[in-house]
Amino acid sequence: MNSPFFKVFLSCLLLWLCSRLILLGTALGLHAWMHSSIPLPSLFGILDSTWYLSIVTEGYDVVPRAFTHHANYVFFPLFPLLIKLCSIICHLSPLIAGYIVSNGCFLGALILFRQWLAAHFDVKTVQTATWLLAFSPYNVYFMAIYTESLALLLMLACWIAAEKRAWKAAATAGFLLALSHPNGVLMLFPLLWFVYDEWEQGGAWKQAWPILCIPLGLLVYMAYLYVHTGDALAFAHNMRAWHRPGWSWADFVPEVMAHAEGQAYNLMMYFIGIGFSFFLWRRGYAKEAMIMPLFTVMALGSGSFVSLARYTATLFPFYLAYALLVQGSLYRWGFVVLNYIGFGILSLYWFLESPQIY
Repeated sequence: MNSPFFKVFLSCLLLWLCSRLILLGTALGLHAWMHSSIPLPSLFGILDSTWYLSIVTEGYDVVPRAFTHHANYVFFPLFPLLIKLCSIICHLSPLIAGYIVSNGCFLGALILFRQWLAAHFDVKTVQTATWLLAFSPYNVYFMAIYTESLALLLMLACWIAAEKRAWKAAATAGFLLALSHPNGVLMLFPLLWFVYDEWEQGGAWKQAWPILCIPLGLLVYMAYLYVHTGDALAFAHNMRAWHRPGWSWADFVPEVMAHAEGQAYNLMMYFIGIGFSFFLWRRGYAKEAMIMPLFTVMALGSGSFVSLARYTATLFPFYLAYALLVQGSLYRWGFVVLNYIGFGILSLYWFLESPQIY
């Protein structure tokens, strides 16, 4: 019971409980202050959460829905599958099961993040980065029935396994990541960098072949969609109905200008992430630096900058860079408070179901 892992688990569990209680209390207070019409049980079960829950309760659509032409197969299957299993095994409603899966995955991600940090950085950086993640404004998504917690957990598991040259474990986590998020298949590229390092050092790089199975996660889903809908790329083809028409030079500048004038939030967070990536690269963390530009390529390529903030600030290198930047400051814990204020602001947009939150 005095093992290092138990101490990490206990400290992360206490931090997780503390952050969940404080952030949930804040959200409840804002909900009451706004006289929001959202039912309390569905506090974090709105917006895209309803699509995940529709997959759990009704299965995947065969054709797009009338009027909106939206289809729930744009959402990848692993997360709703875990909710379904939790609901069946624990005899819970899909809504409650969704909260358990999402927040349980975030606890796992917090533990892995702290373990990874402890293997590379000093105690001050470990503490700062863990607290910044635990009180991140983007807990709006980590607490909601969104796939971000699961994706963060699997990304960290994949990364840690690759660092240890545990290629089969890295491949398994990467395969599951590709089943949980459209960006998941991109995890293959940083892993290939780890393989290159092994080759350059004269190591057993040929043993890394299992990571080539990571794209199978996407291919499995595509095969299912082909059988279910007759279109293996149905998830991509339906993106136009979600106002993601695809990227073109003709639309790029007008889209940038439109966001700069009226919806600068997503662009601002994206450029903060790119700045953090440059900072990490300058500090010698080149692999970590590639994650934010890489995992936002699809959002940029969609023809819209919607979700850029979420895709940027739910990645673990974001909080590493953040902590390294503020760790020497006398006011580093003030940034945790700033995060908490940011959570309140994003919660307001969440309850308003504003386009800013997407």
